[in-house]
Amino acid sequence: MSKRTSGRSHSRRQSKHQGNKHQGKHSKRYSSKVKHKRAKVRALQLNVRELRQDYRQAELDQQNIRVRPAGQPKQRTQQTVRLAVSAQVSERQTEQPASLLRAASSQVASETHKPHIIAIDRPVTWIVLAGFMGAGKSRIGWELSRRLGLNFIDTDKVIERVSCLPVADIFEHYGEAVFRNYETEVVRRCLRLDYVVVSTGGGTVVRDINRSMLKSRGPVVLLSASAETTYQRTRRHKRPLLECDDPVQRIKDLMSARKAAYEDVASIRVSTDGRPSEEVVEEIVTKLWAWRETR
Repeated sequence: MSKRTSGRSHSRRQSKHQGNKHQGKHSKRYSSKVKHKRAKVRALQLNVRELRQDYRQAELDQQNIRVRPAGQPKQRTQQTVRLAVSAQVSERQTEQPASLLRAASSQVASETHKPHIIAIDRPVTWIVLAGFMGAGKSRIGWELSRRLGLNFIDTDKVIERVSCLPVADIFEHYGEAVFRNYETEVVRRCLRLDYVVVSTGGGTVVRDINRSMLKSRGPVVLLSASAETTYQRTRRHKRPLLECDDPVQRIKDLMSARKAAYEDVASIRVSTDGRPSEEVVEEIVTKLWAWRETR
C-alpha cells in the first residue's frame, strides 16, 4: 500500500471519528431537549386532567352527586347496565323477541331511569310525538326536550339498544310484525315514565292499542310533511318500507293508509315543511299551553 493511499484512509477515519463525536454531542443535546419537552407535556396533561376533574365535579355538585372516592367499589352506572343488558340479550338470542324485550327493557327502565329534572314552569311533563317517517320527530323531540327541561326517548333507539339489532335487520330477519310487537311493549313502558318527550316510529300509531295507550297518557303532537320533503329527508338512510322503484309514490300510499290513524291520535297538529326546528318547537310549546288550558 502506498503512502498516498494510507494517508487518505487515515484522513477518512479521522473525519469519521470527529463526525461521530460531533453527532454524539448533538444527539445528547437533542435527547435532553426531548426529555424536557416531554416533561412539559406530561405536566400540561396533568393540569388539563385536574381541570376536567374540577369541572366535572362542579357539574355534579349542582346535581348533588359526588365522585366515587378512590378504593370504593364502583357502582352500576347507566352505561354498565346497558352493557349488562346487551350481554344478556346476546346470550339469549334464541328466545322469543317479545319476551326478550320485556325482560331487558324492564331492567333498563328500573335501573337506569333516574332523571334529574330542573324545576321550571312547563305546560306538561309527558309528551309524545307521532307522524310519518322523516317528519322530524327525532330532531324536534330532542330540541323540545331541551326547551322544556325534559328527558328524551326515541322508541326506535330503545328497540335497537335492547334487541342489539338495527331496525332494518329486525325487519329483514324477524319481519314487520315482530318490530310492531317491540313498539307496543316500549310504548307500554313509556307510559310509566314522567318528565319525558317520547318520539315514536312512523307506524306506531297504526295499532289501535298503541293509539289508546298514547291518548290516555298525555298530549300527542302530530308532525307532518309532504311526500317530497319526506323522501328528501329519508333517501340517504336505509328504510325497509321504502325499498322500491318509486319511493315517493310509496310514501304517498303509506300516508294515505295511515291518515285515519294519525288523525285519530293527534291532540296537536304541526307542519314541519320548510321550517326551521326552532320555529316548530316554539309553535309546539304555544299549542301545548293552549291544550293545557282546555283540560
